[in-house]
Amino acid sequence: MPSLLELREARDDAKKDVLNCRDAFSDPDRGGADTWPDDATRDAFDAADKKLRGLDAELRKAEKSDEVRKRFAELEAEADPSGRGDDSGGRLRNQPLDAGGTPIGGDRSKLRSQAIVGWMRNRFDGSASEDDRAAAREVGFNIDAREIRLELDAQRMRSFQSGRRALSTDGGSAGATIPEGFIPRLEQATLSFEGPTQTAEIMTTATANDLPYPMVNNTANVAGYVDENTDVADAPDQVFTQKVLGARKITSGLFPVSHEIMRDSAFNIGVLAPQMLGEQIGRFLNEKLTNGTGSGEMEGLVTAAVSGKVAGSATVITFDDVIDLIYSVDPSYRNRTGFALMMHDGIQRDLMKIKDSDGNYLWQPSNQAGQPPTVRGRRIVTNQHMADAAVAGATTMLAGDLSMQKLRLVRGMRTLMSTDFKLNLDQTVFVSFLEGDARVIDAGTNPIKKLVQAP
Repeated sequence: MPSLLELREARDDAKKDVLNCRDAFSDPDRGGADTWPDDATRDAFDAADKKLRGLDAELRKAEKSDEVRKRFAELEAEADPSGRGDDSGGRLRNQPLDAGGTPIGGDRSKLRSQAIVGWMRNRFDGSASEDDRAAAREVGFNIDAREIRLELDAQRMRSFQSGRRALSTDGGSAGATIPEGFIPRLEQATLSFEGPTQTAEIMTTATANDLPYPMVNNTANVAGYVDENTDVADAPDQVFTQKVLGARKITSGLFPVSHEIMRDSAFNIGVLAPQMLGEQIGRFLNEKLTNGTGSGEMEGLVTAAVSGKVAGSATVITFDDVIDLIYSVDPSYRNRTGFALMMHDGIQRDLMKIKDSDGNYLWQPSNQAGQPPTVRGRRIVTNQHMADAAVAGATTMLAGDLSMQKLRLVRGMRTLMSTDFKLNLDQTVFVSFLEGDARVIDAGTNPIKKLVQAP
């Protein structure tokens, strides 16, 4: 059975055939009630018009069937929110299988990708398959929804890899993704934006109400002796303060893709577009988590950190500077698992060259695959939004319990797709939104310190 898209395209062709007969019928040089120049032209019109009317009826039926199918899916999702059917073994109805016939339900990444593709197909022309729907139910979103919401837990935030693929219709455009031969690979320009999203404590909330985070500094108060049968004196009053995590909206901006690219691209734009929009938001998020002022926006680590060490030089970092910075942080924070050093990759490069007085390199590469390098056993986190070179007054390094930065997200990233917004240009438009805020929690004992180059 033809898809909605195929029926619409066939109707467009039939409509053109009908309109092609218009000039012959309306020729002003001929008069009378029947102005067709000959029987062949009239027969051609009758045939084209009959085909158009037939396609109109077929299209109305298909659209009605699509509405009914979507309604059934909505009711099924209400009755069975898990998306699981009653097949033996609890396997999904129409669950995707691998080449050997084994359900791939355990592979969440494959299901997630298939579900996004299905949502895109459904929004584009209503052609989502039952397998697409099964995958969508398994990963927990409604394929018939106007938007999809991608939950950004800590693991997904840390797995972001940045990139930008050109998808406009100009030079260097998405036209390059349409195959002639073709090379089944898409080269992607990448820029790292890891850092705070690896170290911050991520809190996901269902609503955007202000989220107060209480603080108290009890470090100046101590217990004491008390004699037998003696009244216990009042302890000093505790002064509680708070920081408030709000929720500002972040957007990727509109991402238009032409109908021809959506149809002909060798790569799945429906998966590619939400991924790239997420990466754009991720880069923005990383910059604000690093350098945000905290006034009307997120509070960045560099902004919130207090000075732990002023380097002896404006342009050089020494072994002593790093040791002094580490030990400027109170042991109660320094001994936590969240303690780390954070710096730009360029500063790491310079750090690798530093030797102690015995000629040993300060930098210690990890002996375990997947584990970060260390400086005297202290974990190093790369942040490409920090200063990339030692210059006068620059903050070149952070040290402390970096999990004291709290990142609040409202549910997750929302991605919307519209085939109507730029209908006049025959473009499908994607856009993503994320609501969130971040604050560094410091009750007064400065959990994060910074190394500042001499002025």
